[in-house]
Amino acid sequence: MRVLLFFPPQCRPLHPYLSLPLVKGELIRRGHECRVVDLNLRFYTHILRQETLSSVVPALSDRVRELDACEALDAAEAIELYRKACAVIRSPYILEHVAEAIDVFRSEDFYDYGRFLWARKILEDALDLYSCSFGDTDLGLSQLRTRYSTAKPSDIWAATADSGENPFRDLLPEWVDGEIRDFAPDVVGLSFAFDEQLIPGMTVARHVKAHWDLPVYAGGSMVTRLKDDLPSQEPFDSLIDDYLPYESEAQFGDIIDRLEGKATGDQGALLEVCPDFDDLPLDEYFLPTLILPYITSRGCSFGKCLYCVHYKTYERFVYGDAVTTVRHLRSLADRYHCQHFHFVDEALEPRFGRELAKELESHGCDYRWMVFGRIHRAWTLEVVQTIARSGCRRLIFGLDAATDRLQQIMKKNTDLKHAENVLAWCAQERIAAQVNFITGYPTETKEEALEALRFIERNRTSLRTVGVSVAVSNFAMVRGAGLDQMSAKISKDSDKPFQIYYDYHPHSGLNMKEAATLGQFVQTSADRILGSSKRFPLLREMAFLYNDRFGRDQVVPRTDIAPPTDSSIQWFSHDLRALGALIATSRAGLEERAEEYLSVWWRLACEADVRSISRGGDIHGYQLSGIFTDNAFELCIVDSFSIAGGDADPAFPAPNGGSGDEALAVIAASAPM
Repeated sequence: MRVLLFFPPQCRPLHPYLSLPLVKGELIRRGHECRVVDLNLRFYTHILRQETLSSVVPALSDRVRELDACEALDAAEAIELYRKACAVIRSPYILEHVAEAIDVFRSEDFYDYGRFLWARKILEDALDLYSCSFGDTDLGLSQLRTRYSTAKPSDIWAATADSGENPFRDLLPEWVDGEIRDFAPDVVGLSFAFDEQLIPGMTVARHVKAHWDLPVYAGGSMVTRLKDDLPSQEPFDSLIDDYLPYESEAQFGDIIDRLEGKATGDQGALLEVCPDFDDLPLDEYFLPTLILPYITSRGCSFGKCLYCVHYKTYERFVYGDAVTTVRHLRSLADRYHCQHFHFVDEALEPRFGRELAKELESHGCDYRWMVFGRIHRAWTLEVVQTIARSGCRRLIFGLDAATDRLQQIMKKNTDLKHAENVLAWCAQERIAAQVNFITGYPTETKEEALEALRFIERNRTSLRTVGVSVAVSNFAMVRGAGLDQMSAKISKDSDKPFQIYYDYHPHSGLNMKEAATLGQFVQTSADRILGSSKRFPLLREMAFLYNDRFGRDQVVPRTDIAPPTDSSIQWFSHDLRALGALIATSRAGLEERAEEYLSVWWRLACEADVRSISRGGDIHGYQLSGIFTDNAFELCIVDSFSIAGGDADPAFPAPNGGSGDEALAVIAASAPM
């Protein structure tokens, strides 16, 4: 049988995702033919091209000019004007530099922190330029938000047909058709690893079912989380021939065997399958060094934290085998010239870490690797030293709470004093630790949440290694967690059967809005204490590479690129600076709600108190500029001057017309979006 596997957008295009290469490895082992297509990478590579970005600018410019010519704008139009004007004014600079920015991510320039900050801003603004061509859609390197709720089947279905809002609707079908014609598969498979993939993935499934006589199967962690609802909700009950929850390599292999008329049975051990990345353009991912994902175990050996559901996407815990792992790593290293690996296990067991290190050393393997861990008493100095010698460069610890009371009611039961010892040992051995905290667990008080900062302050000398970070997130009430054991009233909506996250009202302690506000304060305060974001990227894989390059104490180079200084003054009849300030205030006042991956632009138009605005008699002039802060590069607009009572229309340049560098104005960065 010939099987074509698609990995749909949206996730970070930094390295390949593991699921489909594992499925391919199992199918090849069984004698089938298989091809893996990373539509996510192809999507990012396509839109972050000057040609693609240039194609969306004329229509955006026309719409901005139309809106600015209106005497009065309602709230939705005002928000649209503000967002699209911001995109259009930045477009000349973005178009000029987007190729260079991608080169920074893929070259040695990535390790110059100033150049990295500049390139990151260019790519994020390029993605905004593209995505604001699709209504309220908000696309970035790390997010996808639309006007459609991922919790509502009707919304997802409507999105798959909405070319005005869905940026994948007119792109993915063309690519899918080309792959099907070229490979001539008997079966199509889709992987749904993240919430953001539901709309793009179902867009692919709907197209395949409408235009090709092929069975379609779906697996991944989202299929597991929605295993009781996806197969029973129209039209998704018939759109996919079968949903395969949990680890689906063997399940899918059995299905393909049966379709071919073969007997099933030789499934092999769960961890015996080596992933196959042959089909993927590994040099096109957005990092300078190839990182391959690998999984050494399945599930979580602890599995008791009340709030956690990650481990429940596996049927059971399967302890790793060091001999098999190293055999696979050596094969991957030779085959793909790769020395860096991201172990995507739920949590590395110290005993297995010791076994793995011994096996790596026995074969003389010079690899670098990162992994998640759960701190407990088995983490000793000897374990940390052993895994550091074998190439461990980053450990991500979910500490989650900095008080003993919360540790107990969460049923995590981490010994916080021992956690401090582990962090000190990691620093001693040049391992960069990421420490995760959660704010807003039901009954948590403000004082308890602020204990995270005291913990960070006490351990700041252990948190100075290049690549170290602290990540603070809001508590999420998640489907499948121990909800009945939490002190909160939980709101479930029968109209949202795909709801993964729930609104909640704690019986005491921080509410959802207070938790979000305090969480942001803790995050920014932690960064101020450590200064990490002033020195290196904090994103997992990026921090991992920086640690491997610079070690514990080496100074990271930083070249702040000169920002634009020669942009001409641009004129506008609406006061965009005032409008931006109003939108920023309204955004801060939005109600905190459970995640449904809704665009903030959509929410502002529907929920916020953004007043309609009238066009005044003044003409407002702005000029493009740029500035480096400690941890960011910003493309901003500085005030030039205003002409009181001027006749605005004749003075307006046609956006991107004439000299080619003319554009519309945007507000200064002092009114952040």
